[in-house]
Amino acid sequence: MHNVRLKNNIVNSQFDRISRLTEDSNFFKTECEVLKDRFINRGYPVDMIDEVFNKVTSQRDNIDNINVSGNECKKDYSLTCMLNNSVDEKSIRQIVNKNWKFLTNFLDIHKVIGKVPVFVTRGGKN
Repeated sequence: MHNVRLKNNIVNSQFDRISRLTEDSNFFKTECEVLKDRFINRGYPVDMIDEVFNKVTSQRDNIDNINVSGNECKKDYSLTCMLNNSVDEKSIRQIVNKNWKFLTNFLDIHKVIGKVPVFVTRGGKN
């Protein structure tokens, strides 16, 4: 049998996982209800599950509505381009940046990939 702290961490990590993997609020709530039922069926305390759920939901709401100069705004989701660290990296960034407006004008794709490109560079294999 798991101790209370371990159970709390398990519940917390699973609700955090759902929050990270879901963008739609309704789908998030549905998945959380399924997860709550699973934990209850496995004997986890209902008050602990509700407390963790409320904490994760509150954190999610705070992230979704970022206050900038007194104005509320939504997160800007964008596609992240992962590049290997190479001599061509700078050229690739320039090409993508130069042609980004053409990519985002195509069938409202800007709603999916974002307003500006985001690049991440990873190192080579050691």
